Amino acid sequence: MADDEGWTLCADWPIASTMEDALKAARAREEGKWKWNKPSGNCKTNAQLRCNAHVNCDRVVRIIQIKGQEDGKFHLHEKGKHGEEAATKKRKDSALTYAEEEAVALCADMGGRPGKAHVAFTLKEIKKLTDSGMSLEEAKLDKGGLRGVACPSHAPHTCDTRILA
Repeated sequence: MADDEGWTLCADWPIASTMEDALKAARAREEGKWKWNKPSGNCKTNAQLRCNAHVNCDRVVRIIQIKGQEDGKFHLHEKGKHGEEAATKKRKDSALTYAEEEAVALCADMGGRPGKAHVAFTLKEIKKLTDSGMSLEEAKLDKGGLRGVACPSHAPHTCDTRILA
């Protein structure tokens, strides 16, 4: 069933009783990488999320509570197609890729610190560079650190990577 704006009701959607449940279920759909759409709705009776897993993606989902229905349930509608190119970062200015964010979250869950995760990323990049035969001096940045290793903008002094001989 599609309405005049191109929205299609999701047949596989379990109808939710609260907006919180509806948002949780909507964010778990497909690849699970969603951001608020502009405009996103009032977040009480309707909300919109846009796919963040692809570059320039047109896929939008809408959670709506249909007026006039006695049940007060939230329904999910969708429109648009996914983009072709997969996004590697949450935002264009993100320091970490999706994979690096997952690694840092896992490290934090296991009691580690972000500095340890940064060292692990640096050592991984050093191994990749030495395996490819590239000199570490060529990959070193002027202000410290290695190309390909994310450096937090709030702590540039932590990126002073030393090359071990």
